Amino acid sequence: MSDCCTSWDGVKCDPNTGHVIELDVSSSYLHGSINSDSTLFSHVNLEKLNLAENDFSYSSIPKAFSKLSRLSYLNLSLCRFSDLIPNEILGLSRLTTLDLSVNIDVSSEQKLLQLKNPDLKSLILNLKRLEVLDLSFVDISSTVPDMLADLSTLRELSLRSCGLKGVFPTRIFQLPNLQFLSLSDNIDLYGSLPPLQRSSLKLFSNNNFNGTVNFDMFLGLKNLSQLDLSNNNLSGVTEPSEKFEVVESSRKPNWWSNTQMDMDRERGNFEGLESCEQLLDRL
Repeated sequence: MSDCCTSWDGVKCDPNTGHVIELDVSSSYLHGSINSDSTLFSHVNLEKLNLAENDFSYSSIPKAFSKLSRLSYLNLSLCRFSDLIPNEILGLSRLTTLDLSVNIDVSSEQKLLQLKNPDLKSLILNLKRLEVLDLSFVDISSTVPDMLADLSTLRELSLRSCGLKGVFPTRIFQLPNLQFLSLSDNIDLYGSLPPLQRSSLKLFSNNNFNGTVNFDMFLGLKNLSQLDLSNNNLSGVTEPSEKFEVVESSRKPNWWSNTQMDMDRERGNFEGLESCEQLLDRL
């Protein structure tokens, strides 16, 4: 019998204990809901879990995720999960990456996931190790807490089309490790655009940011790959003193075509992993 730790794609085991510590079944045509008694949640030693780009048929995110307390990486993007994000996600205090983005109804573009109870403030208070947070297309419909600027480890923050409103805290722009920030398509979000110092990619289109833009403020950003300031209330735009290429794109994001994928394969399950782990325990 083959060893799933060496022969199964997407599975990584601890070489000493044989426990499954990483599972990547993204784009695996899994279909249906995940029950709370699924064998997935028996793998309590999991540190990384990627379920992205599967079809969980508008089901809720299981509360049983609380059993996977060792997770540092969780990707549930493009899964068609719906309803409120459960409190149990906030108990995963070791998370450094959390991606719940683009759980939408493709035909209507309706947001399926909501971060209301718990809210964004509660998430920030509980997940203090986050380095990557992507909540794009999650219905948050609130202001952005100033305490988000206290997540000093944050490298990537994507809050695109979340229904954010009010003033965006300027302190967040000063996060020491921030490299990527996307706030696009939050039409009730406003604020002032400060000088950019560190980030390699900033997306601010379709907000209500204001102020004066002097393109010389961007010349020191040697790693800047894209800048979109369209549909804001910026004024006083000046020409750069050096040659500077500005790229503006109104195309749909790359993931758009991926959401059209065919998911007709039979409902997936995690029974095989359970039997493999039992085999390893006997070795």
